[in-house]
Amino acid sequence: MSKMTPFRRLRLLLITGLALSNVLVVFMTVQSLRQTWKQTQIRVEIQTQNVANAIDQNVSASIEKIDLVLQGFVDDAQAQLRHGALDEESLRSTMTRHEQRMPEVEYFRVTDRDGFVLVGNQVNKQEKVSAADRDYFKALSEDPDIGLYVSKPLAGKIIKIPMIVFARAFRDPKGHFAGLVYGIISVEHFRHLLSGFQMGPHGSVILRDQDLGLIARAPAIADDPAGQIGNQQVSPEFRARAASGVKAGTIHNAGGADGIQRTITFHRLTQAPMFVIAGLATQDYLESWDQEWHKAVAVSLGFLGLSVLFAFFLLRMIERGKALEQAHEASLNRLLKIASRLPGMVFEFQRKPNGTFCFPFASDAIRDIYRIEAKAVRHDASAVFAVFHPDDVEGIRSSFTRSGEELTLWQHEYRVRHNDGTERWLLGNAKPERAADGTVTWHGLSPTSQSANKSNRPWWKARRCKA
Repeated sequence: MSKMTPFRRLRLLLITGLALSNVLVVFMTVQSLRQTWKQTQIRVEIQTQNVANAIDQNVSASIEKIDLVLQGFVDDAQAQLRHGALDEESLRSTMTRHEQRMPEVEYFRVTDRDGFVLVGNQVNKQEKVSAADRDYFKALSEDPDIGLYVSKPLAGKIIKIPMIVFARAFRDPKGHFAGLVYGIISVEHFRHLLSGFQMGPHGSVILRDQDLGLIARAPAIADDPAGQIGNQQVSPEFRARAASGVKAGTIHNAGGADGIQRTITFHRLTQAPMFVIAGLATQDYLESWDQEWHKAVAVSLGFLGLSVLFAFFLLRMIERGKALEQAHEASLNRLLKIASRLPGMVFEFQRKPNGTFCFPFASDAIRDIYRIEAKAVRHDASAVFAVFHPDDVEGIRSSFTRSGEELTLWQHEYRVRHNDGTERWLLGNAKPERAADGTVTWHGLSPTSQSANKSNRPWWKARRCKA
């Protein structure tokens, strides 16, 4: 068996390296795709959580505002009853003002103890419109202490639209139930609110009551039974989580009312017995992941082709690259050795057109000289200016000003003084350059000169360097 030559050995190593590198690329591609998929799922969950939380806050804020108005009506009605009877004109005027300020509310109403509507715009008291058969009236008349009652969607008797009623009871001077005040919000208002959140081509945002009956949905699917108000068709996963009593959660359901698989986040509203559900369709966010998958495969194939194409040139490049690397390393080592022997700080100092100062670069010697870290003055030179000796400040300032205006070499000897009383002499030496925007940059060196011990108070606090 003939002895393997260095060239054949190197060629074998190249082929082996080529094969291993392509295996590594494939492995990394698979790992990257897995990580991308996990990140996509996390992003989807965060997006649905943010939307659900935003809707919760929006709807709950509106309900809280309506409840405050209703409590005001209750206080007014009870005060009027203590003086004899309801002042219908005063209540109607107050209602009109609130309706003008709250566009989400269709109307406010006041009923008597028997359920007949007494006060409200577009209400004729003589027509004897009654709310006595409504669930909210029955519940509040039996127990006025319930507080705010939120109805399920129902059809209006005066305005013939699907609506939700928010009601509170008020009492007579003897503490007996005397009627109720309520505000009406149309279901269309909630649908319009939900439609402001974009969830992709097949995503959805839904509002349901505590029994999972549909209140509003965006986008609407009115031509489908699953899109009808009151429909309780939901995924088994969501029904199980809702029945468990948890306040919020994110789940991956197999298919909602419309059969589309989604990642959904649900919230129980803080101010009403309702659920908000925000969902992103799997098929929508899979499209972006499919694009990443195709890109990754294309990159892998491209790498394979390029690695084969350049394998022929690699042998020559290795030798040449090795020589260049050795020369570069030798030069770098020489520079590092020279820099390490400099008795002071190498720095880059800037004065911006607005008069602020900073040190974009300072060597490690700044710790020994100024007792601060270089990163602490990268955008703000205050820490350095704070340790200048007060007696030397004027000279430092005038010397930098003159050097910056005339673009002449800056040379100046000055002192720094620390809190422990230690003083050091420095000899600054730097060459200025002016940029087009007026920024002056000095590149230079501040070697140490001698030490002394004095104490005095620093004169200025430099401003922060602005971009």
